[in-house]
Amino acid sequence: MISGVAIMLLGETLATGSRLLALWLATFVAVNHVYFVLAEEPGLVARFGDAYRAYRAAVPRWVPRATPWRGETQRS
Repeated sequence: MISGVAIMLLGETLATGSRLLALWLATFVAVNHVYFVLAEEPGLVARFGDAYRAYRAAVPRWVPRATPWRGETQRS
């Protein structure tokens, strides 16, 4: 969902040529990235441990995967 909002902001920025929207896009992405890395991910590691670490290694943070990740069955 966050990627979708960022893409919409990028489209609006390109369509209007607004530097203010470009600044808002950069701020939005930076704030969300910092929040994910510093606040959300440590909590997920504490809650789910190695299962979340495997998921995090296999699934990109910002760009969706072309194919679904199926967890342990993905390795076979």
